[in-house]
Amino acid sequence: MSIVQENSRYPIFTLRKHTHAITATEFVKIPISTTSRLITPSTSTSNSSNSLQTTCKPYVITADEKGNIKLWDLKTHRVVKEIDQAHEGSILSIRQLGITTNTEGTYNINSTLFGFVLTHSRDHTIKFWKLFDDQGLILLKEVYEMPVNALNFSNVDVMDNFLVSANTSDSNKFDIYDLKFLYVESAKHLTREFEAVDLFKQCQQNKYKFTEFNIRGKEEDDPENVNRVDKFGIIMKFLWITKEILAVGYESGHTLIVKVDIKAKKMTIQQISAHHFPNPILSISYNKDNNTLLTSSIRSKIIQHDLSNLQSEPQILKINLTKISNIVTYTDKLILSSWTGYIKFFQNSRQGSETPSYQEIAQFKKPKGLLVGNLNIIGNNQSNDIESQKQYTVKPNSLAVFIGDDLKKGIDPQYQRRLDRRDLMVLQKNFLSVGFDDGTVMVYDDI
Repeated sequence: MSIVQENSRYPIFTLRKHTHAITATEFVKIPISTTSRLITPSTSTSNSSNSLQTTCKPYVITADEKGNIKLWDLKTHRVVKEIDQAHEGSILSIRQLGITTNTEGTYNINSTLFGFVLTHSRDHTIKFWKLFDDQGLILLKEVYEMPVNALNFSNVDVMDNFLVSANTSDSNKFDIYDLKFLYVESAKHLTREFEAVDLFKQCQQNKYKFTEFNIRGKEEDDPENVNRVDKFGIIMKFLWITKEILAVGYESGHTLIVKVDIKAKKMTIQQISAHHFPNPILSISYNKDNNTLLTSSIRSKIIQHDLSNLQSEPQILKINLTKISNIVTYTDKLILSSWTGYIKFFQNSRQGSETPSYQEIAQFKKPKGLLVGNLNIIGNNQSNDIESQKQYTVKPNSLAVFIGDDLKKGIDPQYQRRLDRRDLMVLQKNFLSVGFDDGTVMVYDDI
């Protein structure tokens, strides 16, 4: 039964080993070992029968506010590896290196970086972990640590071997690093390709006019009654779209899309959006199916940027949900989570149209103390009593999605016969993981 067919929804399983609030979740891909022999990964990036994407299955990494990380097998629902206090603070980002999804829905593998995972924490560090060795043995072993500015709650993001993060001393600016030291023996240390990039200063140099920054009060003739803002504020979100395109969301509500030329050491602003002003950007997501960028803030709207035509005006999508903290996209659907406790599903009713219209098709909350069969709790959660809903609702902090069809297309029949039946089921399913404030991670399939 599909998760979007009913409003009350139980997960297929719940991961319960964390004792603190979940702050980050991420699906990662690990090569499969069969009972007869290891399927050796290929360095090919094509969708051939022996390519690496045909021999990987998804696991999920979860992290909490105390810096603990756990790697879960979706087949057994058990922890494979765990590290207590991997960081000394809340973990903000988890990213697997060396793997990207292309527009055709298949995986591109960078064999030199594949096998590394990074975690980014409020303890002002990014740590790199070796996820598995050359024989497919799962390690989750720390190999490098770098200092980073984590005074704000911004994430970090990686594309190929380039990492973007807030500047080490100024949260309004950012740096871009080259991670080739992880796999090039001659590169002994981390190199910084861009340092202290100030996009607001670049806008000023380009004579860009920010009319929204001059806000007058009731007495418009009083020159003292003007609230003047002269910067974007701290960086809230990063998202690499491609190796050349980067999106940055700010505290002021501005979203900037920039073209990055690493070789020429040049950064060019492609689009500036103030549609969320003056509210901070809470989430940025990329929909590869229609090449659009989606952003959210505390208001009940999502801004959609058409990346194939950056000269066009971004579109405002009205959504019946406020304080949208996470956006996940796949095909023609949106999955949104909110600080209010809701997780909602939306579907584009104008598929193929230049002007999308997203209609709500499902919603659910997680009540406190959710137990299978405890209908009284579900009843309290669905009541019209606002105070009752607040009392019984647990806030979702993170969303991650895995679309099994991406792998299903590439599994060679000769390998399918040798795979464990339950592994094969994991490969061919779609998964949604939701990390909650009470330390639980609920996993859904058939989304």
